[in-house]
Amino acid sequence: MRRKFVRTVIYNAQKRKYSTDRNYSTALGLSIYEEDVRSLETNTTVEENFVKPYEAIPGPKQLPLIGNAWRFAPVIGQYKIHELDKVMWSLRKEYGKIVKVGGLIGHPDLLFVFNGDDIRKVFKQEEVMPHRPSMPSLHYYKQKLRKDFFHGNEGVIGVHGPKWDEFRKKVQQVLLPPSAAKVYIEPLDIIANDFLKR
Repeated sequence: MRRKFVRTVIYNAQKRKYSTDRNYSTALGLSIYEEDVRSLETNTTVEENFVKPYEAIPGPKQLPLIGNAWRFAPVIGQYKIHELDKVMWSLRKEYGKIVKVGGLIGHPDLLFVFNGDDIRKVFKQEEVMPHRPSMPSLHYYKQKLRKDFFHGNEGVIGVHGPKWDEFRKKVQQVLLPPSAAKVYIEPLDIIANDFLKR
């Protein structure tokens, strides 16, 4: 009975489906402690609550009304937006492998995953056509301002759903094979060596 329950929990956690309970999320809430779930088969007790809630993700504490927006403000802010690499190192050091920065006025929560294994798990849990929000300005530029230039073919950046899938299928056969990369190895090697000499 216990073994069947554990297999059902693991199977349900690994199914790909669209998550509607969080904005802009296509990744299923799979536990970051997946190994612990798999080891349940050998344990004598089964703990049903193995997935941590979204609210439990560590991150900078929000202030009432202004949230975390002040942290990125010039002069008073804790973080300098033009030094994003230092911001990332600081967040990783202070809060760990997964960090949530919420309370940004007019913007959804930012979720940073710093561990490669966890990043792989997130990508594996996404649906076939994930929705990754892009800059509204890019969307406006492609669909309104320069609609005459793009002719409904907006590429893969900032495009989602069937449009993205259709375009990706056309270009992936040309761009993704290793033979396509070989063409660029020598010119990029020359550029890299030239850069190192300077």
